[in-house]
Amino acid sequence: MNIFDMVFSMTDTTEPIVRTDHSENAAHLNWWWNEVLSPLFTWMGEVIGSLFPWALLLVLFASKDVRISLISLMRRLGDANEVQIGGMKFNLTNQEFEYYYDAYSKNRREKLIGIFDDITCQKKLVESFENFVTSNISKSLAERGIEEFRSTIHIISPHDKEYLYQLTEYYPESEAMRGVTNRGRMTSIRFGITGRAIRDGKPHYDGHIRPAQLISLWGMTRAEAESAGKGELSMLSMPILNIHHEPVACVFVGVKVKFAFGSDENSGSGDTIQSFVSSNEWKALSTVIIDVQKEGAQRWSSLR
Repeated sequence: MNIFDMVFSMTDTTEPIVRTDHSENAAHLNWWWNEVLSPLFTWMGEVIGSLFPWALLLVLFASKDVRISLISLMRRLGDANEVQIGGMKFNLTNQEFEYYYDAYSKNRREKLIGIFDDITCQKKLVESFENFVTSNISKSLAERGIEEFRSTIHIISPHDKEYLYQLTEYYPESEAMRGVTNRGRMTSIRFGITGRAIRDGKPHYDGHIRPAQLISLWGMTRAEAESAGKGELSMLSMPILNIHHEPVACVFVGVKVKFAFGSDENSGSGDTIQSFVSSNEWKALSTVIIDVQKEGAQRWSSLR
């Protein structure tokens, strides 16, 4: 008994002669599948497969589920790999796969940047951010005779919630950074002072950054610790919480001076940071960032 007979036998309550008709229909459908449709689909798969690498790129960019499965599978395969999807066979070396995966990643990153650039422009986020920094960070550092610093905003990436997406360029822009694009960078939430602020939802300040600390406290490798911070000795990260008190973003500040906001809480750093996050400029900035993050996640989801 074939699959069609099984279905009809379970659902049909008419006379046996009707079951015979159903069997004839099932046989007719089986013939069409085995003799016409299946060979046709196989032939189409071979034709499309012969157009490689365009077929692979189509799969990578078209279907989210197929794309994720293919990438996950191929990253675990050996040096010479064959993957078959719907009659299409792909033979790739690891080097070839990395090439196409890098192209895919670059494409996704460019789309993400485009989405957030559009939203931040509409919401006038940069203006709100610069207003907060000028009214609070710059003013506080100027009182200590410090002029040079940098600050930016990181949000949880809608592409992968294990990563932070740098939403803005560094402000103020230094001569060394003029013309350099940093927005769109992705960093793991599992290390660094920004990652820690996102993980526990609390402000974090370190007034004396040392490579050994970055390794033991901030989860970096030695190579990452030696290149991190661009020579900054003081770092501050302040999380932004949504209405559910969940961290969705953070503001980072880096200064090339030790103890830029005080040596510890007893020397005033705690009060200084509290004044930042209780200011009207911070509240206005938080509202804008939450809106940007929410709309960005919605737009990104619609693309997938």
